[in-house]
Amino acid sequence: MAFALAACNDGAKGEAEESAYITISLRGSESRKAVPWNTSVNDGDVLHDIFIDRSRVGTGVKIGDGVKTYTANPGSHKVSVNGYLPTGTGTLFSYGEENVTVIKGQKAKCNITMKAPSTSTPELSGTITISPSTGVNIGTELSATYSGREAVSYQWKKDGSNVGNNSNTYTPTAAGSYTVTVSAPGYNSKTSEPVTL
Repeated sequence: MAFALAACNDGAKGEAEESAYITISLRGSESRKAVPWNTSVNDGDVLHDIFIDRSRVGTGVKIGDGVKTYTANPGSHKVSVNGYLPTGTGTLFSYGEENVTVIKGQKAKCNITMKAPSTSTPELSGTITISPSTGVNIGTELSATYSGREAVSYQWKKDGSNVGNNSNTYTPTAAGSYTVTVSAPGYNSKTSEPVTL
């Protein structure tokens, strides 16, 4: 997926602090719209989650809220932002991503321009894991955890065939290889790593 973004100023000077900081400013590309291709959607209608190295550090941020500052360890980091409607299934409306390097005691400025997502089906924002993942016996309840913000449904599978129902837990009654697939309207589904009984 290609990104057209404003650059981050690596190692921009700032106040002498023990920690390093990343200051992030979100920008729209057409009259500051978060979703410039749809004029019926305003900045305030779209909330944004901010991630540093895939960890969510900010949520509910809107374009025009001003500069947000987050602490970070010195070094290189990937800053990414997803914009979505707060209602329904959290449909992805805009995105942005940039790499930034921060230095101890300084602030690195990062201006991210939000863009429309690709016309291809977007990926779910989180990952899916099953626990326990090892030492599982027949009759042991498996529990699936999804780390993203989307409202997902669960489908358990044994050796590739559907079992169970729309629940994040399942108790196997036979030996085999078990996975769980999560899905949400408008997104590509994701499948966990297998757990073998």
